[in-house]
Amino acid sequence: MAVRYVTGSVTESGVPFGRAARELGLKAGELDLALQVGEVRAVVSGPAGPRRVRAEDIERHRSAEGFPDALRARLRTVGTAEGAELAGVATARFTRLARGGLLVPVRFWINRYGVVVWQYLASDVAEFAERRAPLLTGRLPADVRAVTDDGGDLRGARWRGLRVGQLEAQAGDPWQRAAAAAAVLSPDQLVPTVPDPAERAWIGALRPALTSVRPTAPAGRAAVEGVVFADGPDEVAHYQARVAASAAEARSGGAPVWPEAMAAGATTAAGPGAGAADEGARPLVPAPGAPRSAEGADRRPPPAPPSAGAPDAVAREQAATSRVGGGAALDPRPTGSTGCDAPGVGDSARPAATGGLRSVCRALDRLLGRGGRPGTPIRRERPAGRRRRAGDRHPDGWLRA
Repeated sequence: MAVRYVTGSVTESGVPFGRAARELGLKAGELDLALQVGEVRAVVSGPAGPRRVRAEDIERHRSAEGFPDALRARLRTVGTAEGAELAGVATARFTRLARGGLLVPVRFWINRYGVVVWQYLASDVAEFAERRAPLLTGRLPADVRAVTDDGGDLRGARWRGLRVGQLEAQAGDPWQRAAAAAAVLSPDQLVPTVPDPAERAWIGALRPALTSVRPTAPAGRAAVEGVVFADGPDEVAHYQARVAASAAEARSGGAPVWPEAMAAGATTAAGPGAGAADEGARPLVPAPGAPRSAEGADRRPPPAPPSAGAPDAVAREQAATSRVGGGAALDPRPTGSTGCDAPGVGDSARPAATGGLRSVCRALDRLLGRGGRPGTPIRRERPAGRRRRAGDRHPDGWLRA
């Protein structure tokens, strides 16, 4: 049953994403693509509220002929090799057509080498091959050759234009349209377009995510940023003009209405979030290695560095740690306490060994039992009354004749 909730003065009905995917017979990625290309529409509960799928869209698809295979066929994506085979051209020619801006990708992912891999709707490729068959053979148009011969690539720009247009069409007010166009601008590029810090903070709060690709490797993060953000002064100026036009339209309708949660955190008179406005919108990709929650953070304090006047036992432990860990430090053969289980001379102020130091102490004790140096054979006492025979091993390791 559809869940009903109120957004402003309009009552909307929607189904949660997980249930909508099951009812439509789609995977999560397929449902996300269906929302992007307009096969399925979503409703949003407020600026930061959860998105839900329209119940009437689910019923429309379920009652259509050929469900669910027909819907999944319209959402099928292909890469360069499969797209070239579908269009009946060589892979190199398909790539040049896409780089020249004649084929618009709908999504991308980052491979293990940090390279962007573009994907296209199979239906778009088939339609292009049928509608523009002359481009599949012969000499390419001059404008396409001018782009590709100079090493240009319009796939990122075409994808950004497609995504921003989709998000602007789904926006419910001018502020959301401004945020959609601002999603491809860096914070520095947004400042001259929206000088008011409060308005920038509001646009940053509404700023949508263009992609769900979230790589953790630095090379992958750089590749995603290269795709998401506008490239070149002409493209930047184009989106700045779109943001400025939407923001001017939004101002004519009044100042933005801040949610209570953001208003509670306001610290300046410029408006909630104004202090963070200059930092731009939400991060594109989470910082590598950052814990997902406060509970996941490591609360153990880092080990304190050894003091300059460390006792002899501590110095021996440090030397043993270097040797056990593969270091080059060598310590003299110890003759007294290790300073681990019982303090030796000068060790009365040292705490008991815990954690990682205990394992070092155990390794040191093993070294002491073998004469203090790795690889030295263990010395065994000869039983009383037994004479040494030829072939017996000397305690120092060599055979006695």
